[in-house]
Amino acid sequence: DGECSTDQGLNNCADADIYRVCAELIAVESEECPDDLDIQNCATFGLQPGELCEGDGECGTDNSLDNCDNDEDQGADIYRVASTSTYAPTTYAPTTSP
Repeated sequence: DGECSTDQGLNNCADADIYRVCAELIAVESEECPDDLDIQNCATFGLQPGELCEGDGECGTDNSLDNCDNDEDQGADIYRVASTSTYAPTTYAPTTSP
């Protein structure tokens, strides 16, 4: 409803304005890539500054960044957490139980 710099008219979930808390992320340089690219997703709750994560388009990540490769994985989108508490509108549709 407009608090914390949110958009009162977002209405992305019926008449509600639904956000998720995202960390501020910075793409790593190729020499900073971890050996194991199977790491936590950038939308994972509780990420801390300095941690690495893999983006899939969530929280402002670029799904075609492709900044990290290894023998098993090609084109991983790896970011470092710079800080926490950035709000981003969610693009996930709500689900209901059958």
